[in-house]
Amino acid sequence: MTIKEVAKQAGVSTATISRVINNTGVVQKETRDKILRTIKELGYKPSTRQQIRSSGAAPLKHKNIALIWTGDSAVAFSETAREMVLGVLHQLQSLGAELTVDYITESDHIPKCIRDGKIDGVLLHGPEPSAAICERLRQFPVVWMLQAGSVEFGDHVQPNHNIFGRISAKHLIEQGCQQLCCISFTREHIDPPYWQSRANGFVNCAKVQQVNCSALHCSADLKESEREARSKELIDAFEKISPAPDGLFVANDFGNLIHSELMRRGITPMKDLLVIAGDVSAHPKVIDLHLFNKELGQLSVDSLLWRIKNPDMPIVTHSIPPELIIP
Repeated sequence: MTIKEVAKQAGVSTATISRVINNTGVVQKETRDKILRTIKELGYKPSTRQQIRSSGAAPLKHKNIALIWTGDSAVAFSETAREMVLGVLHQLQSLGAELTVDYITESDHIPKCIRDGKIDGVLLHGPEPSAAICERLRQFPVVWMLQAGSVEFGDHVQPNHNIFGRISAKHLIEQGCQQLCCISFTREHIDPPYWQSRANGFVNCAKVQQVNCSALHCSADLKESEREARSKELIDAFEKISPAPDGLFVANDFGNLIHSELMRRGITPMKDLLVIAGDVSAHPKVIDLHLFNKELGQLSVDSLLWRIKNPDMPIVTHSIPPELIIP
């Protein structure tokens, strides 16, 4: 019995079988349960090599990985960040390795761990820093987490935001929505950041399904003091759309602001208007997304360990499909 035969019987790829056996990466619970049943039914016994987790086989000279936040340091205290760090720590603990956390808050600031060089690799979260800092980062194996980061160096582990936009549009349409609206930031990049990928997926799915979809945009460079006023302007424009939208998708991080403004105007989300938005803490709860952040952290470590063992391979992007969380 081979792993290929198990994969064929379960109707999945050998890579998925390997992730279940090694307990690495992200596999949907339903798929995982199906694979485990198939393994049991077929009496499959993985070889010793297959039972060794890929992370455990990676050579770590310093037993130390750096996690560096390259944008607003406040992001490091979010729930998303907390879950990612837990995933990272889970993988590193099994290796007896430590995690060093630092920040790049100024264009010329190089974290001490990078200057000292006593780390095995770097996990990055946030926008690409200055060219001088990037030059120093290139000295190490690098994985960009969650956001796109650089397209010139480093591997990537991130949610498939385009899929999130598509499944959001599909869900609203399946719920009977006939007039959709998407709120996002202005398109400013050739290589789209997460909000643009989400918006593209949403609008394209609506187009394929031949459902009307309006798009509202604002600048991504707004100061914190300007965001509330801009959210009011966005809802002003939203209320002028005719016919009135019955499904709203907030692709950027304006979810809480949009939710508050809708409530202020007597529009109750999920009652008067179906709303999908990420990381909204207000009530009533709207449809949220599950990005598998802990699993993303685990997969980021696995990807970094793979890069340590394969330094000359081309850049790799690991894309994790999200799920909707229906309240």
